[in-house]
Amino acid sequence: MSKIDELDRLYARVREARGHIDILFANASIAVPHTFGTLTEDVVDRHLDVNIKGLVFTVERALPLLSDGGSIIVTSSVDGVKGGPGRSVYSPTKAAGRNLVRT
Repeated sequence: MSKIDELDRLYARVREARGHIDILFANASIAVPHTFGTLTEDVVDRHLDVNIKGLVFTVERALPLLSDGGSIIVTSSVDGVKGGPGRSVYSPTKAAGRNLVRT
């Protein structure tokens, strides 16, 4: 999810139905194959919106609902460390996710 208002609505429903979150599993991601010279602004924006902005706000907005002893699990990709052909935007977004967790 990359739209903050959608996250706010989701977490409001969670608050009403359960009151808290025990485990948050943040896993959403997109990977559109491309190479330099073929990039479009839309491809870059979509990767940033889902893979970084969506992850950051999914975690940030969940924090007030996280129960004592609760867990946040964030999955990334080996591409966040290694990179690879056709992943010139995807790989850096996965590195950003890894560093979000480290922070």
